[in-house]
Amino acid sequence: MAHACWDKIISDLGEERIRNLKTNPACHQRGERKGVLWKMCKAIDPGIHHKNTENMTGKQSAVFILIITNCLSVEIFSQESKFEQLSLNKKSTEQFSLEYKISRPRLEYFNWDNDFDKYYRYLTPLLRKTQAYLSGNDNGVVITMTPNSIIPHAQLDTNTIVNDPEKLIGTWRMLRFRSILFNDSVYIPTKTYYRLGDRLLDDKSNDEGFAVFTDNNFKLHVREVGKKDFKRVVSSKYKVENRRYLMLYKFSKTSGGVLQFGMDEKGFLILNYPKVIENEKKGEYISYYAIIEQYIFEKVSGE
Repeated sequence: MAHACWDKIISDLGEERIRNLKTNPACHQRGERKGVLWKMCKAIDPGIHHKNTENMTGKQSAVFILIITNCLSVEIFSQESKFEQLSLNKKSTEQFSLEYKISRPRLEYFNWDNDFDKYYRYLTPLLRKTQAYLSGNDNGVVITMTPNSIIPHAQLDTNTIVNDPEKLIGTWRMLRFRSILFNDSVYIPTKTYYRLGDRLLDDKSNDEGFAVFTDNNFKLHVREVGKKDFKRVVSSKYKVENRRYLMLYKFSKTSGGVLQFGMDEKGFLILNYPKVIENEKKGEYISYYAIIEQYIFEKVSGE
């Protein structure tokens, strides 16, 4: 069976559920067992009809599930063994400052807007359709939050643009996983811009993680500090949009997540997932907050 088929079943059911089914496939309620069976058969043969699985007896379905979950367990174990071996190798000691490959507007009134506006040319209609925001008013201060912004004021440097998406294919080891706050503000009466110091909000860079890119699938496996096993925390299709954005999705591209991605001069892969908050008091000030969840990876395998 092709790896894509295994990935589909693992993604739909979840690794923990597969392990439970392997332990005792017959212990689950008949309704749940039929549902699991249907997902497995559908992944193997998309053209199968539901009634084909309904005709199976309880014993037949339990045996079928046991066979498939044993195969899936081998697949999961094989992945985890590969990551175990790779994690024994020494990590890169490369240092990455908080503002590494981050580009922000100049702090002069007209230059700030001009520098910010130049990033709009990278936005395609498909990217724009992904955007949604929340807005409220707190004593005259309008607060707008975009949970997954494609146009933060703290942008991934355009020098990292990847012209060949094939460079993504392979296995990447996580060197950094952190959340960073960037804040610019403008006092409107004097047209003066201010920039607060960058702030590290969270850092899980000591966790062990591996990202795997195939032709159209992206998976991220992480083992937290103190934990024994790797867990698949992301499994999705992906699309590279305009050389600069990575769209992760299950079914619809417009409802998935969007990251800015790029590679530096040494080949390190950078993935930035931005959230934006803007506070504005009309005629007085605007404050821009960009919270960037950032991953930095080193390629460890071309497969």
